[in-house]
Amino acid sequence: MDPEASNASSDPSSDTTAAGTTAETPPAPPTATAPAVAPAVALSRTWIRGGLAAGVVAMADYMLLQLLPGPELLLLLLAAAFAPLLAAGAVGLYQVAALHRPGVALQLGTAAVAVAGVVFTLMGLVQLAGRASLASALAAGSEAGAAGRALEAVRRGLDVGWELGFALGAVLVAWALLRHPRFGWLYAVPGILAGLAVMTVAFLAFPEEPTVAGLLDLGPLLALWWLAVTARAILSREWVEERSGANSQPTPS
Repeated sequence: MDPEASNASSDPSSDTTAAGTTAETPPAPPTATAPAVAPAVALSRTWIRGGLAAGVVAMADYMLLQLLPGPELLLLLLAAAFAPLLAAGAVGLYQVAALHRPGVALQLGTAAVAVAGVVFTLMGLVQLAGRASLASALAAGSEAGAAGRALEAVRRGLDVGWELGFALGAVLVAWALLRHPRFGWLYAVPGILAGLAVMTVAFLAFPEEPTVAGLLDLGPLLALWWLAVTARAILSREWVEERSGANSQPTPS
C-alpha cells in the first residue's frame, strides 16, 4: 500500500469522503419562538378588559344620577358620559359571551343596550336643559307652565324609551347567556325575568313614570343585574384567556 495514500485517507482534515462527496455540516435546529397573537384576538382582549371596566363605571354613573340632586355641572358630565360607557360595557360583555357562542340574540341585545344608553343620555340632557330654561323664565317673570309641561312630557317619553330599550337588550343578552359555561341559568333567568318585568311596568304606567302611576320602578334592579353579570365576566379572566388563546392563530412571517 502507498503510504501517502494511506496518510491521505486517514487525515481528519480531509474535506472529502470515500465517495468523493463534500461533507456538510448539519443545520442548526430552529429557535423556538412564542406564536404571535392574531390581531383580531388582541383587539377582542382589549375590548374585554376596557369594556367591562367601562360597564362597571356606567352602572356607578347611573346610580349617582338617581341619587345626586346636583350640582348641575356634575350631573351634566355624568349624563353625557353614560352613553359611551354603557356602549363600551355592552361590547365588552359581548366579547366574553361570543367566545362561547355568538348569535343573533346576543348581537341584537348588545345593539339595543347601546342605543338605550344614548336615549338615557338624551333624557338627562333634556331634563337638565329644561330645568335651566324654566328657572331663567321664572326669574324673568314669564309664564312657564305650558313649556314646563311640554318638556316634562318629552322627558317622560325618553325615559320610557330608555327603559324599554335597556330591558329588551337585557332580555336578549340574558337569553344568549342561558347555556354559557360561565353564566348559565343562574345569571340568565333573573335577567330575563327582570327585563320582562321592567317592560311590563313601563307599558302599564305609560305615559307616567311607574312611581307616579302607583307601580314599582324596577329599573335599578335591572341595573344591578347588569352589574352582576359584568362582575361575573371580569372574574372569568382565566376562562377568557384560555378560550381566546385557543382561537388565536400565529401571524404569517
